[in-house]
Amino acid sequence: MTDLKAEQKEIRKQSGLAFLLCAAISVACVLFLPKLVTFPSVIGARLAFAIQTSFVHFALVLLAVRLVSSGRYRSAADIGGAAKGGGDYTKVTYLHGKGERIANVTRQVGS
Repeated sequence: MTDLKAEQKEIRKQSGLAFLLCAAISVACVLFLPKLVTFPSVIGARLAFAIQTSFVHFALVLLAVRLVSSGRYRSAADIGGAAKGGGDYTKVTYLHGKGERIANVTRQVGS
C-alpha cells in the first residue's frame, strides 16, 4: 500500500512545476514570437490563422485522449473500468459551518 499523503504532495509539486513551465513558455511567446513571426493584420487572415493554430491544439488533445483510452483498454488491471472499483467503501458526511450537513457521499477507501 502506498502513502497517499506523499503521493498527493508529489502531485502538487509536479503540478506546480508544470504550471511554472507553462507560464515561462507563455511569457516567452508573448515577448519573442511577434519579433520572429509576422502575424496577419487583415481580419479574414487573422481568423484563418486562429483556426489553423486551434486545429493543432485540438489534434494534440485528441491524440492524448486516444493514447489514454487505448492504454486503459489494453490494461488487464482496468478491464472492469475505473467505476467498478474493488476496495471497501465508507459513507462520508460533509459538514458546513456549525455542523449543518451539506452532502452524504459514499467514497472508496483503498483499492
